[in-house]
Amino acid sequence: MTASLYIHIPFCASGKCDYCDFYSIPIIADNNDNLMDSYIQALLDDTEDQLSRFEIDNIPTVYIGGGTPSAVGAGHITDLLSDLQKIYKKLEKYPSEITIEANPESADESF
Repeated sequence: MTASLYIHIPFCASGKCDYCDFYSIPIIADNNDNLMDSYIQALLDDTEDQLSRFEIDNIPTVYIGGGTPSAVGAGHITDLLSDLQKIYKKLEKYPSEITIEANPESADESF
């Protein structure tokens, strides 16, 4: 079965932007690192479970949105993409498109 994948990263630099209707958690310095790590691990576990449960073997597109995924930092996004790649290896083929939502103030060349 084919399905696209939306990954919600609820972390933001501020509590809530005026235009946002999604669930979000403000990032307070580095105090959220454990929460971010735990959330991403739970997200990966659930993604793998859902792919298996619904017998999904093809994910042509992945969209990572939120919150502001870029606000969690390049390290967390790199870890997420690396762990997702392990899940993709169980599929027929890798996604042909991966999009990550970002705000300019939370993304730079390293991102």
